[in-house]
Amino acid sequence: MSRAPRRLVRRAPRSKTSGHRPMVTVYVIAVTAAALVAIGATIATSGWPEHIKWVSVGTFFVLLAAAEYLIVRFEYRGETIALSLFEAVLAPAIAVLSPPTVVLTVVAAQVAAGAGHRVRPLKTLFNTAQWALAAAAGVAAYNAVGERDFAFAHTLIAVLVALAVMAVVNMVLVTGVMRLTQDESMSLILARVAPPVLLGWLINSSVGSLFVLATSRSPASVALFLVPLIALHSSYRGHATAVADRRRLARLHHALQMFSAPIDPQVAIERLLSEVRDCFDADTVELILPCDDGRLVHRMGRDAVHRRILEEAEAPSLAAALLARGGPLRVTSSSGDIELAPMMRRDGWRDCIAAPVITDGVVKGMVAAYDSSGLEGFEESEIAVLHALAGEAAAMIERGALLEQVLEERRRFSEIVTSTSDGIMTVGSDGTIHTWNPASEQITGYPAEGMVGSQQLGILRPRGADGHDVLLERWAEDGVELPRDIQIVDRGGALRWLSCTYTRVADGDGQARTLIVVARDVTKVREVEQLKDDFVATVSHELRTPLTPIRGWATTLLERGEQLRPHERRIAAEAIGRQAAHLERLITDLLQASQIEPSQGLERNARIDAASVAGKVVDEFMLSNPRRSIVLNVDEHPLIALGNDLWIERILSNLVSNALKYAPGPEPIDVSVRGDRKAVTITVSDQGPGIDPRDHDAIFERFRRLGDHATRAQGGAGLGLYIARRLATSIGGSLAVDSSPGTGATFTLSLRGADRLALVG
Repeated sequence: MSRAPRRLVRRAPRSKTSGHRPMVTVYVIAVTAAALVAIGATIATSGWPEHIKWVSVGTFFVLLAAAEYLIVRFEYRGETIALSLFEAVLAPAIAVLSPPTVVLTVVAAQVAAGAGHRVRPLKTLFNTAQWALAAAAGVAAYNAVGERDFAFAHTLIAVLVALAVMAVVNMVLVTGVMRLTQDESMSLILARVAPPVLLGWLINSSVGSLFVLATSRSPASVALFLVPLIALHSSYRGHATAVADRRRLARLHHALQMFSAPIDPQVAIERLLSEVRDCFDADTVELILPCDDGRLVHRMGRDAVHRRILEEAEAPSLAAALLARGGPLRVTSSSGDIELAPMMRRDGWRDCIAAPVITDGVVKGMVAAYDSSGLEGFEESEIAVLHALAGEAAAMIERGALLEQVLEERRRFSEIVTSTSDGIMTVGSDGTIHTWNPASEQITGYPAEGMVGSQQLGILRPRGADGHDVLLERWAEDGVELPRDIQIVDRGGALRWLSCTYTRVADGDGQARTLIVVARDVTKVREVEQLKDDFVATVSHELRTPLTPIRGWATTLLERGEQLRPHERRIAAEAIGRQAAHLERLITDLLQASQIEPSQGLERNARIDAASVAGKVVDEFMLSNPRRSIVLNVDEHPLIALGNDLWIERILSNLVSNALKYAPGPEPIDVSVRGDRKAVTITVSDQGPGIDPRDHDAIFERFRRLGDHATRAQGGAGLGLYIARRLATSIGGSLAVDSSPGTGATFTLSLRGADRLALVG
């Protein structure tokens, strides 16, 4: 779920004028300057009155201030219209008072009304300047239409013209400020402002005409103008209170429904702030929560952005003072609260209501709303509504914390499933794959995108150890067995062995609906086990082969030694010696295979005469095998390689021995030494049966010999080529084979030349 961006900041005192655009301030200053010019022009044109009727001026001041204070609000085509009878009271004032007195009385009444409403200073300045200009234009229009003879018809027409001029001036000035604060064209703003202005002019003209008529008949009746104003406002207040109560109860009902479900704690806090702000039509709301480092203040203003503000524990603040109260309260900046009122004035707040967030009888925080947009601020009855919301917020936050724990456990489980090396998959009763973790992708080679939602488990071709197919996708059917160990074919065609555990998950009616399969790749384990089995079988066979003739000849010598002729005893002794040597070579190979890892102190970069080493190996085999033909071919120039002479000799001995073992007796074994100062190669070629290319890598593995160990013609533990390749690698060389069935085999040992600078260590 997406959220509004949050930022962690230190709290600073709030400036109530910081949100105004600079152009609006300039506009207000310009309107004020124009109003001052208009006031001066009115005084200069009409002159200052010699005798001021202070009673009349005072009466109209009270009436105008009351008319501006007792505002009626109503909805018109989706817009909230604020209507006062200020112009209605101004109508008889224009007819009774002198122009300068009218304008100055209007200014005084606007200032008094702004103070009563606790309107921001900039707005009060604009309202005062706006009405000063409108009043100056109105009295000028009144004077231009007719003389001040107080004939009712003539006076009424002049008053209506004056009211119309004032309405036009007000509309123009208000439209100008709206154009600066809203991204709308002038025509759209005029279309939206003109209807309510016209409606207000009609109402004020009607009521104003009655006031003019009453004043023309009895000037003393001016004092009675307060009666309709108060009556109208009282009826409106009753209606407005009922509407506000219904709206807040509806908001409370909506909030209770929303908070009843568990949601993410951060989302819950954001929704709480939004609901409280809308419910009380507040400028800003805060949720104040104590924390280890002080207080965490969640704030939402008119921009509907959720911000988190960290206050240090020792920092004095309004939030700390509210949290310390621990109970519901309503306070204004002008109240007698010696602690909260100064803090509110410092932070720029007009009024505030707050209620505690209580869980298990302990105050866990405070919900506070600042500056209601209503005229009178927050009401006492609204504390109960906020208290109810705070109570639901406490339960909501507690449920949210539990949900956060569940989500955290789910995240941890997801991390385990994602990071584990075991494949984890879930399969529905119809064979549909529901989940497929990354380890399953790595084991099988099939990505989750293609497997999840499909019924393609059969693509793995699973089989049990007995060779029978395993129907994983039909696990829910009766009679389907799921073996612990299964063999699959991965995406690349390789065989893999998996050790599986199965968990059947049932639903409410007890029927198994989901199968959880946890599969561990045991391919290497099974290869090691197979290698061990091969080793035991090979070593058992190879040890038995020399031991059988040794035991036989030894028994013969013991039982019939005196009866044998000398040459027969020599044959027996030679046979025992040959078989003992064979047994010794086998044991040596086994020991060398277990210690093949290179040691730190071994020389691997010595300069070796490759031709000399190859000649030594060939001479030794020629002496021990005089009936076999071994041909040595060497370049004439010196062939110096880098490595270890004993290991190179061991490698060549294994290669020549292997060639003599498999090549037919009459066919020669070719040993060639070629190269230069960069690289030296020694090849050993035979005319034996050859090796299938598919087995080229297999013959270099430990205990790997082609054919069955019990039926193959040649003996050996299958370690010679393994040892030879490992030794070649350890001295920085390589060993490869080139062969195919029926063409013999050529083994090539590649060594570093004397000019190779890379060292092996």
